[in-house]
Amino acid sequence: MKYYKFKPDADNGFQAYCDQVSDSLLKKNLYMSYEHQLVTGVVKDDKAKLTDVLNEGTLSLKGIIVSEQFRNVVLNNKLHDIQFIPIEDEQLSNYSFMFFNGELASLIDYEKTCLKVQEWDPDETVYLDVDMPKNREGITNVYKEYCVGSAFNSLVPINGYYFKEDQKLIGLDFFRVGYFDLSFYISDGLKKKLEEEGISGWKCINSNEFYF
Repeated sequence: MKYYKFKPDADNGFQAYCDQVSDSLLKKNLYMSYEHQLVTGVVKDDKAKLTDVLNEGTLSLKGIIVSEQFRNVVLNNKLHDIQFIPIEDEQLSNYSFMFFNGELASLIDYEKTCLKVQEWDPDETVYLDVDMPKNREGITNVYKEYCVGSAFNSLVPINGYYFKEDQKLIGLDFFRVGYFDLSFYISDGLKKKLEEEGISGWKCINSNEFYF
């Protein structure tokens, strides 16, 4: 099944940011639920025009800031460990922080999935000559050695992601692989629903095949 990488539209500039040290948000473990009733310390940029999905820069590692309209559309689909928490800021009272708390890296079939370290190049696709293990621990170590701290290297599936058989994976619409792939993935069906509803402030790039 084809999935797309989902991102806030960077062309809108920064629309929200963290204006103070918020331990509950900034120190949140990516793979654990948010334990508070509100997200504090996130505010609207005074010069920004609001859209349904907001571009919040580095906070996007935790999740995405989304409007109530976006939330209502997405909730009717199959989500993997996603949590919506309201934002305290008065100007963002209609928005929630959409946390992606889950990971699918533990369910990947590493024997079938061909992963490589890709070096960014504007003119051609370049893969580094790296020995790629066929297990999660080995792949994670490769990611840490070649990709963490690098603005140019990333770990990519050459022929898509293959997963072990698991009922909870069937029909997923929104999820994150996790650990070495922190992108947000959306199904073609949910992508079309967002387009039909006129949801603003997002884009999809670089489709990947997922085999569940």
